Amino acid sequence: TRQQFNAYVSALDLGQHYPGFLAVGFAPWVSQKNAVSLTQSIRQSGFPAFEIRPPGSRAQYAPIVYLEPFSGRNLRAFGYDLYTEPVRREAMDQARDLNQVVMSGKVRLVQENGQQEQSGVLLFLPEYHHGKVPQTINERRLQIAGWVYAAFRMNDLMNGLLGDQQDDFGLAIFDGTTSAAENLLYQSDTARRESNKAAFEYTRTLDIAHRTWTIQIVSLPAFDQQLNTQTVDLIRFGGLGTTLLLALMVWQLASGRERAVKIAHNMTREMKQKQQQLVEAQRIAHIGSWERDLRHGGLIWSDELYRILALDPQSAGSVHTQLLRWVHPDDRRMVAEACQQLEQDGTPFFLEHRLLLPSDVIKYVRQSGEQFTDDEGVALKIIGTLQDITPQKQAQAAVERMAHYDALTQLPNRALFFDRLRMALTQSKRNKKPLALFYMDLDGFKHVNDSLGHRAGDLLLIAVADRLRQIVRASDTVARLGGDEFTVILPDLRQPEDA
Repeated sequence: TRQQFNAYVSALDLGQHYPGFLAVGFAPWVSQKNAVSLTQSIRQSGFPAFEIRPPGSRAQYAPIVYLEPFSGRNLRAFGYDLYTEPVRREAMDQARDLNQVVMSGKVRLVQENGQQEQSGVLLFLPEYHHGKVPQTINERRLQIAGWVYAAFRMNDLMNGLLGDQQDDFGLAIFDGTTSAAENLLYQSDTARRESNKAAFEYTRTLDIAHRTWTIQIVSLPAFDQQLNTQTVDLIRFGGLGTTLLLALMVWQLASGRERAVKIAHNMTREMKQKQQQLVEAQRIAHIGSWERDLRHGGLIWSDELYRILALDPQSAGSVHTQLLRWVHPDDRRMVAEACQQLEQDGTPFFLEHRLLLPSDVIKYVRQSGEQFTDDEGVALKIIGTLQDITPQKQAQAAVERMAHYDALTQLPNRALFFDRLRMALTQSKRNKKPLALFYMDLDGFKHVNDSLGHRAGDLLLIAVADRLRQIVRASDTVARLGGDEFTVILPDLRQPEDA
């Protein structure tokens, strides 16, 4: 899976050890028929724009489907069919037949964007079906499952490997056995400046991962001043050091596979446990989450989000327009503008709004959204949360009602009565219309309580409240001050007789 591959690459820790490391990926070996189903599967997993490139009908494909780090310039390689390019294909075939790590010749990496480009090389490691290595070449060709590969930018790689040695030597590396200009993989700035006036120049070939490089080393003025009988040994030592470092790079990618797989297995198990814990936490807190891929347009919903929306994950799908569809019509514009602003300039949002579900049930939710970018500032995805706060809203409404309404009769209580009275007086002055205020209590109410009990008294108070509500206008206020005391506010009267 994509998560397992991420764990595998993390276990190798290549970026920490090799500055020129650009990416590690996996390209499966698929037939034309399986390429169609593979494309559909990747699209359904959250990458609806996925395509195998370059387009065209071929008997076999080796598209890049896993890639780490999955960000920045590496996104350009997603879906690229490695087997369509001759130099890559030659190295892939050799790695498959030998069951060894093989380095490609000089290539232009698909991650390059035309700015400060560097020559590239790739290392290919074959993977066979069922994890077993066939014994013969023919069996390996039949059982090949795909290739794990690593991409390197030569300038970054060599500058990181050589370090301080560049103060004494200038270095040029050519792909193959000749130093033709078109085969140049790497040339240090010092080698370019000093090649015509160096006191010492040394050329040799190196075999690295079944690929031959031609190495040219020229001495620099700082070294020439110290030139003595140890010159040859020192230069050879410099070449040997480079060989050992590159050999170490190859060895770690190959021999570290078994260790990395074990680590990846443990990491995957822990990841599944944490994922389950997250699901349970979301269920308990009534918090759903969604993630929108800005590069490919995919949208992923959590299980709890489907539950909040009362939707079936199998039939509903997860599209952005559908999420907006369930927002209450009165709140939809506010939510749409917040989402649009987030996509345009990365402004996060945090707001409360209502949902109107298909069953005409209204839910109150608290939704947030935040944009995430790569190291180059390119927007990658938006992650949002949606919390069902309907129970809190209902509890809040209940508390507010208890504070302003009489629990027995459901009429406004003393506090709300005085608030309504102040509003009515202000409106009366502004409109220059009189208002009337009634105060009343129930004669003989104490006798009802004493003779028939408090239950009968409560029923009488409820009946009086209902009758008062029925005989007043919608703009009037009937309130219970307490006990058997009631008041009525009648605003907007034309004359006292109207009361």
